[in-house]
Amino acid sequence: MTKFDSFVARTWFQLGFMITFGSILPPQLALLEVSTPMVWRISSGLMAIILGWWALTFPGRRHATNPTPLPMQVITFVAAMALIALALAANAIAVPVGHLPGVYAAAVTAILIGAALLFLFTCAHWYDAVL
Repeated sequence: MTKFDSFVARTWFQLGFMITFGSILPPQLALLEVSTPMVWRISSGLMAIILGWWALTFPGRRHATNPTPLPMQVITFVAAMALIALALAANAIAVPVGHLPGVYAAAVTAILIGAALLFLFTCAHWYDAVL
């Protein structure tokens, strides 16, 4: 494996752990008897910080392993992850509490969909490189 291959694999693992953490955090907080609105606010805030940091540092981490320009699909993916992080941050501070769980669930699902698309794009790119 090249340094870049390791980076790509590490990226998928990071996203997978983020999704897993985001999925188990709300029930864990509920088991600790945190109030329902606070469960979603805390979960949204933590996920916003984690995903936002990941998205902000992604271009630099990627450049360290592969100095070529980012493909447009990857730029779009990273921008989408940054927007999801902003949605989570807004969810953490939102005044109306009626939609907190739905926004949170949609955001974590969007991370999963984005990670799957990145995986498929990378596999197709690797396949084309081999041929």
